[in-house]
Amino acid sequence: MKLPFAGLLFAVLTAPSVALAASPAVETAMATLAVIETDKAKLDPYCALVAEMNAAGNDQAKLDSLGEQLDGLLRSFGPAFESAVDLHNELDDASADGVAMIAAFEKIDKLCTK
Repeated sequence: MKLPFAGLLFAVLTAPSVALAASPAVETAMATLAVIETDKAKLDPYCALVAEMNAAGNDQAKLDSLGEQLDGLLRSFGPAFESAVDLHNELDDASADGVAMIAAFEKIDKLCTK
C-alpha cells in the first residue's frame, strides 16, 4: 500500500530518526540521497519544494503536483537518483525498507529547516 504523498510527508516529518536495517538496494538508494545533504546545488531546490509542500497544508491537488515536481527534481540529479526515486515509489511505506527510505528523506528535510 502506498501512502498518499501528504501522508508520506507527514510520516517523514514526524518519524523518529532511527538507524534501520535495509536491503542492499535501499542502502544504495539512501547513500545516493545522502549526497543531497552536502551538495548545496541539490539541497537548495529540494528545500524550496519542501517549503512549498509545507505551505500547501491539506491541499491534496497541490501536494500531488509538488510531489511530482519533487520526483522530477530528484530524477534531474542523475541516473542514481532516478533509480532511488523508482525504488522509493515501489516500496510499501510500512515495510522496513519503506521506513528506512522515509528516514533518509527525513534526515534531508531537517536540513531544510536550519
